[in-house]
Amino acid sequence: MKTIKNILAGALVAATGVMSQSVFAGGSIDLSLSDDTVRMEYDATKAGSGLHVSLVGQHHADLGDMAAVGLHVVDVRNANSDLYIGVGGKMYVYNAKLEKGDVYKKEDNHTGGALGIGGFLRYNIPQTDGLSVATYLYYAPEVVSFNSTEGLTDFDLRVQYAIIPTARVYAGYRYNHVNLVESKSDSNVDSAELAQGLHAGLKIDF
Repeated sequence: MKTIKNILAGALVAATGVMSQSVFAGGSIDLSLSDDTVRMEYDATKAGSGLHVSLVGQHHADLGDMAAVGLHVVDVRNANSDLYIGVGGKMYVYNAKLEKGDVYKKEDNHTGGALGIGGFLRYNIPQTDGLSVATYLYYAPEVVSFNSTEGLTDFDLRVQYAIIPTARVYAGYRYNHVNLVESKSDSNVDSAELAQGLHAGLKIDF
């Protein structure tokens, strides 16, 4: 647990350093909801470049919590392109609440972390007024996962509609999953869900 806190603290310090030393021009706030999940992401864009720094928080009423710090570069060569794409990574920490009767290392919850590599994209559908599809995917293998985490997947797919140029509503599907290092002697699970299912949301650019 100490290692996880140190890693997240280091990521936050690095993100704060980048933001304090750079001029950021705009960004976005992304809020999504389902019956049992709330997730918010703040993204800041460095002026004159494609550098993005993001902070993410997610809470599921039954499955636990997740937080992340992200750093990405975005292709800004053609501002009029229908395809908007960014690549980079996110440093995740999570606390997974296991289902009733499940235990991992004799506990009914587990805290871990991982460095997910991936990116996001948005495609504006030609000849439609404000309609687009968007997705993000991050994956962390065991080599960059911590505290008995064997792997982490964070995935989202959504259909969006721009109600005004700086605000989009959307509906989508989210899948957050962690694999745990096998521990047969004191566990009856080797994975946990952090969120899975449909959601709706609003993304505001500024």
